[in-house]
Amino acid sequence: MHRVTGETPRARWGNGGVHRPVPWEQLRAAFQQQVTRRVDKFGQIQWQGRTWLVPEGLVQVTVQLRYDPHTPDRPTVWYAGQYYGEAHPVDGGTTPPVPPAPSPAEPPPSGLSYLELLAARQAARQPGLRFAHDPAKEETP
Repeated sequence: MHRVTGETPRARWGNGGVHRPVPWEQLRAAFQQQVTRRVDKFGQIQWQGRTWLVPEGLVQVTVQLRYDPHTPDRPTVWYAGQYYGEAHPVDGGTTPPVPPAPSPAEPPPSGLSYLELLAARQAARQPGLRFAHDPAKEETP
């Protein structure tokens, strides 16, 4: 029983009034905790005994980390009231893996084989072989 209204919460709820549904994301954001950290010149912060990499463009500024206390391994980064993305843990001084870029299409074959050209040059250098045009062997009239 509530002291001011004299009603139980269930009775008060049943009497009507304004019941506004709240979107899940807004409700989740209301219960997030936040901490303030300074980003170093490498784009990293220290939090919970670990090093975290913040999104690009945030260097040597003070940012807010917002996180769910039940899943603190996925903090989001906010700067000047604007969302910038998630912070990623840095393990052993390496940055998180970057997805590989798509491989470029192979160029069409040129018709030349570098290995065949080298083999022909090597064969020409073998003893007993002569070049097709040898100026020393030419006859002078």
